[in-house]
Amino acid sequence: ISGETKAIDFVSRLCDAGTTGEPRKNALSQALASLDSEYASKFSDLSIRKKELQETKYKYENLSDLAESLGHLQESIDDNTRQLKHSENSLTSTGNVLEYDAAKTRSHKLIQIITARIQYDRAKEALKESDGEEPAKRLAYIVDLQNAHETLQTYLSTPASNSELEELKDGFLAWQGAALVFAIQQADYVKLHEIQKIYQSLARQDEFTGIFRRVCSSRLKDLDLTTVDSIQTLFSTLNREVEYILEHYLTVIRRFKDEKEENSILSHAVAEGLENLDLSTPISSMVGEHEDPIALCSLVNASFNDYHERIAKDETKAKFVELISIIKEKSLKSIEAPLRSSFTNVVLNKLNGLELKGSSHRQHVENLNTFLTETIQLLEDIIVNTVNLFGEQKAVNVYKHAIDRFLDNFSTKLKAWEYYKSSSGQMRSVDDIFMVCSSSGHIVHALQEMKKIAESDSYKMNLKAFTRFNTQCCDRILKRGAESVVEKMKESIQSIKKDETDDTHTRSLPLFSISPHEYMTNAAQDLLHLFHKFEQFFLDDNFINAFHVALKKKMEGDEILKSIIADISGRVVIEFIDAVGEVTTMRHSHAKQFLVDTTFLKDALFDLRYDNLEELTKQEEKLKKIVDSK
Repeated sequence: ISGETKAIDFVSRLCDAGTTGEPRKNALSQALASLDSEYASKFSDLSIRKKELQETKYKYENLSDLAESLGHLQESIDDNTRQLKHSENSLTSTGNVLEYDAAKTRSHKLIQIITARIQYDRAKEALKESDGEEPAKRLAYIVDLQNAHETLQTYLSTPASNSELEELKDGFLAWQGAALVFAIQQADYVKLHEIQKIYQSLARQDEFTGIFRRVCSSRLKDLDLTTVDSIQTLFSTLNREVEYILEHYLTVIRRFKDEKEENSILSHAVAEGLENLDLSTPISSMVGEHEDPIALCSLVNASFNDYHERIAKDETKAKFVELISIIKEKSLKSIEAPLRSSFTNVVLNKLNGLELKGSSHRQHVENLNTFLTETIQLLEDIIVNTVNLFGEQKAVNVYKHAIDRFLDNFSTKLKAWEYYKSSSGQMRSVDDIFMVCSSSGHIVHALQEMKKIAESDSYKMNLKAFTRFNTQCCDRILKRGAESVVEKMKESIQSIKKDETDDTHTRSLPLFSISPHEYMTNAAQDLLHLFHKFEQFFLDDNFINAFHVALKKKMEGDEILKSIIADISGRVVIEFIDAVGEVTTMRHSHAKQFLVDTTFLKDALFDLRYDNLEELTKQEEKLKKIVDSK
């Protein structure tokens, strides 16, 4: 009919155009040839389709006939089984009954396999012809395919997947997924139940749950943080979104899942959403702009604690308290690096304000003490607040960088400080060095106390540079103390030795008539005064601590003072003997005077409880020999 209509239309158009003669004949011939070609093509397609339908018909008819025959066979087996059961007492009949039962089972399985195969093929053909039909019909065909496939799988020794069936499911559920997302967001329970039944009928319940979880996680993952301008706002935004998930999505999902499953789904959704949420960029910016990172630490911790308490008090949300840990862990992971950098900057800025060079030595030492007190308190606040927020183990990675940088830079600054010299290059007094020594004891003690709260199994503070500086300070004050005693004494000794005349008056006097030289009596007085000064120094706990550390052992104050007296006395003895020099070539009057001076110094030191007098005794004996020989 279609071909005839086309031909009539063509002839009509040809006549209307006024074509005549040979041109009309040629046009008609071409049209006829085109119609013949189209007819042949259509006829060939119809023949192929007819053959396929006949083959399918024969296949279905053969399978149906086979199923019918098997049904008759099963009925026959049932009849024989009933007859045999009448004679169960016979051993032979019992064997026959078992044989017929086995045959019945095999035939039953075969019927199910053939029936399932027929059902699968019919559903597959129907699905091919269902384009444009209602989704419900297509769903029914896919369900038939699935049921037939499941039946066939029960009789396979190794069940096999059906990629064709799964692709059909995927194609059908593709548009259902979008509808499911919308229904979840709108809390459309009627639609949700409809879609849930579809997923359930297609054995895709896990996929239904997965889409629900992805909807929840996407709300967090796609959270817009561009307008967030503070840490408080950030956490309140996160908390608000999590509460929305608890209130909205929990209400939706509990209609389809039990309590245990719903808790697990939401917890995983929040964890997944936070894992894919980029907090590092906004947090880094906000931490960098915050003036006080320690206060920020405290604020963040308080925010988490308040939120935890509020959730825990709400019975409807109490079971989701663990979600707070998820939020906290994600947030802390993002805030760790910017906080570490901010803490380091704060501490180094504090250190940069410490000035140790200039003319006012006392002011510099006072500034050092003030700086140390404030900075140690700052570092301890950093440690405590970081531990409160991150926990002991994770906090170390946040605060150790600031501590290490502080220790390195502070020790470098102390090492470069020539505290024992004035701006003009002159050596400072014992009192000036005492102030530094006291500060050194303060430094070591404060750092040791901080070490107790900062160290862990994974982090050890290195204070060797500060104990070394402290030892140098203690050694410096002892050296300077001895120098203050022997400076004038050495000048006087050199003056005596330069005098080439031999004092005949001194030569004629007995030893007991010769008085100690003025330089020696002054030195003894200076030494006694110095020891009294050290007794006053020992009223300073920091000074005592400095020597405790330098001596590397705990000693009582009197023991330390005795050790200091012995050290300075020993230095004075060495300087005196060295200044006197070789006595064998000395003039008689000089030897006599130095013998009196040596004996006087020996007695003075003995009175000061210094008992290492061997070198003075040796020099005394040498001088006696010279005096006696002349």
